[in-house]
Amino acid sequence: MVSTDPLSQLLEQQPVVILDGALGTELERRGVVLTGTKLWSAQLLIDNPDLLRQIHEDYYKSGADVVTTATYQASQAGFQSAGISWEDAARYIRLAVDLAVAARDAFWAQHVATHGSQAAPAAGELTPQSQLAAGVGSDGSGRGVVVAGRQRPLVGFSSGSYGASLCDGSEFSGGYGATTTVGELAEYHRQRLEPVAGDVRVDLLCFETVPCAQEARAIVQLLSMDARFAGAHAWVSMSCRDDEHTCAGESFAGEVVPLLWSCPQVVGIGVNCTAPAHVACLLAAAKGKLQQLAADAAAGHAATRARPPVLLTYPNSGEGWDGENGAGSVHQACLNQSILRSMPGNGWQQEQSVWEAAAGRLQGT
Repeated sequence: MVSTDPLSQLLEQQPVVILDGALGTELERRGVVLTGTKLWSAQLLIDNPDLLRQIHEDYYKSGADVVTTATYQASQAGFQSAGISWEDAARYIRLAVDLAVAARDAFWAQHVATHGSQAAPAAGELTPQSQLAAGVGSDGSGRGVVVAGRQRPLVGFSSGSYGASLCDGSEFSGGYGATTTVGELAEYHRQRLEPVAGDVRVDLLCFETVPCAQEARAIVQLLSMDARFAGAHAWVSMSCRDDEHTCAGESFAGEVVPLLWSCPQVVGIGVNCTAPAHVACLLAAAKGKLQQLAADAAAGHAATRARPPVLLTYPNSGEGWDGENGAGSVHQACLNQSILRSMPGNGWQQEQSVWEAAAGRLQGT
């Protein structure tokens, strides 16, 4: 992991950063049956890694600026249920990064081959060779290089919440926050991230569908206290139940946002797997709290940061958790950009404008 904040770097060149669509939903659309495995889409790391790589590449081709790895539910318990040791599981987790990087590199090579030799680059844009000569991407990440108006896209490592690993809908209740310690939750995430700690190919650590402040505290503790993540960049995305609260009932803006502000490695804060109707209010409240924290920091009353976190959202399609039908319906509810793309008329543009107005600068859709 390298020093430049990748999200802010993207947003210096464009108003919005686009995430990939739902991986599990796209696998099911292509005929893959995911029920019956605690690994969910990570099962394909074992069964069909080539399909995962192809879907990653398809999302890059469709305009995604960030693609996340197939590791959302790649937990120790999940691999054990598939008869795989944690030592072997670590290799599958590294494979997930390999697949996303290979897809990004294949897409980018084709993009550069198609557009990189153009006689006249876009206004203010250097050729790829000139950018490299000027030091852009010289940290080894390749980030920041712009070809034909598009920046080289990113790879995010998906780390689903502890609740997701329980396969009982706990990521939509957060009840375990009252019975699980910060240390236990930090250890869960540490173990998940261990195989990719220090991997410079990972642009972002993406903590997703976090339903309670207790787990957010654990993530902050891990990033702050483990030296291997000192130079990492992360986003933390919460699951929320209404216009104001996390699924566990804490104030998103009042409690969670200040907690995440205190951790400089957290460069993005937001919500996912949350009903679209709640997104504008949640982002508006978070934006207001971030502005207050920035003012407090300037006055010496809050932790200072080089720059504030960006706001992000990738909500669900409006469904809820159906306890009778089990874990499969959870993932059907966790649709993000892909459902918005398929909305009739101008639904996507309308939703984007509402969220962008609420957030100021929207990251993710």
